[in-house]
Amino acid sequence: MTLRGDDRVVGTVGCFAVTRDHRTMEIAYALARPLWGQGLVVEAARAVLDHVFASYPVTRLQCRCKVENVASARVVEKLGLQREGVLRSALHHRGCDWDMVYYAALRPEWQTTSAP
Repeated sequence: MTLRGDDRVVGTVGCFAVTRDHRTMEIAYALARPLWGQGLVVEAARAVLDHVFASYPVTRLQCRCKVENVASARVVEKLGLQREGVLRSALHHRGCDWDMVYYAALRPEWQTTSAP
């Protein structure tokens, strides 16, 4: 991600295949801390999700974040993904086990919610 009119990289948004057989992808994002809370990730992620659903045979697009990461959960909710639940101790990171909350959008839902 770059800001309009500026070539410096300030973040990233991307998708990767979770399982091609089951037509599932996952979106992930990161942004420089000074730019948090300005809606930049929501804008960029919405464009990526539109592209993924338009260009790939994806049925399900999911996102996950640590339960404690309330700001990241807010981003996903603003995108319109549905909260599905928490997987306990689903991630081991920096010596700790973390509970992860999962969100998802299904193709028919995204076509309905992303229409102008």
